[in-house]
Amino acid sequence: MQILTCWKVVERRVQALHVAEQPFACYLCLYPTNSANHLETHLRCHAGERPYRCALCPYSSDVKERVRRHFYTHTGYKPFHCPHCPYRAVQNSDLKTHLRIHTGERPYACRYPDCSYASTNSSNLKKHLQIHHIHQTF
Repeated sequence: MQILTCWKVVERRVQALHVAEQPFACYLCLYPTNSANHLETHLRCHAGERPYRCALCPYSSDVKERVRRHFYTHTGYKPFHCPHCPYRAVQNSDLKTHLRIHTGERPYACRYPDCSYASTNSSNLKKHLQIHHIHQTF
C-alpha cells in the first residue's frame, strides 16, 4: 500500500469535498474522480497491481499510457520540440515546464510569509517546503 504524506491526504480530502461533479472517491486516500473506470485504475496503485508491461525491459505500470510513454525511452522518440533551443520531450507537459526556463515564469510560489521562493515545477516547491518549512505553520 502506498503511504501518503499528511499534506497529500489533506489535499485530497479538500479536493474531494469541494468538487461535487466527481462522485467517485477512493476509500483509502479520497482521490476524487467522475469515472468509475478511473477509480478502478487508481485503486491499482494501492494494491500494487502493475498489469501493463514493457515488451523490451522489466518495466511495468498500473496505467497503460505510462508504459507507452516509457517505450519511447527505448526508441528515442521525442515529439515535442522547444522553439528556443535543441530540447526535445516525450510529453507536452515536460516541454511546458522546460519553456519556463526561457520565459522566466515561476508559477509555484512558496506560501509562507517572508519567503520569496518560486519554482518552475511543483516537485521543486514540495522539496523546498519539506526542507525549509517542515516545522513551520501559518
